[in-house]
Amino acid sequence: AAVDACTKDGARNFIFIKNGTYNEQVTIPATSVITILGESRDGVVITRAKSHKEVDDEKVTTTMYVEGMDFYGENFTVVNSAGPDAGQAEALTNRGDRMTLKNVAIKANQDGLRFDDSSRSYLYKCYVEGTVDYIFDSGIAFLDSCEIKQVNRAGYIVAPGNHFAS
Repeated sequence: AAVDACTKDGARNFIFIKNGTYNEQVTIPATSVITILGESRDGVVITRAKSHKEVDDEKVTTTMYVEGMDFYGENFTVVNSAGPDAGQAEALTNRGDRMTLKNVAIKANQDGLRFDDSSRSYLYKCYVEGTVDYIFDSGIAFLDSCEIKQVNRAGYIVAPGNHFAS
């Protein structure tokens, strides 16, 4: 509801989220410039359990789907809790450009953090965890002073796309 109330005139909109667990999908539309500030990284949890086994559409399965330009997020956790056997289940997808995250935790299993081929992203002091291929696709991403954690089993961490291969 807060995202839906944001202006679409190019001005930056600020959303402050109090500590709590929010079971929902958040979509940052291409028509708005949005900043989401959480009260604390571990206290604000946006979660959802949806995988590509249910529907093969990243826009539907992703917990936080960013289409907007210049999205800024700080101090929250985003989770796709579909489970290790659910297959592809994104916690966060960036389809926009110039996304910046600071002190954000991203937790999923397979394919949890997606950087679409047209995106550029900067993550600072973030935490990313998963089981296999949990940082993926063809976008440009710089993870600065971030912690990356492999959980539950051995597997590949990064699965780069090849959209730019010639």
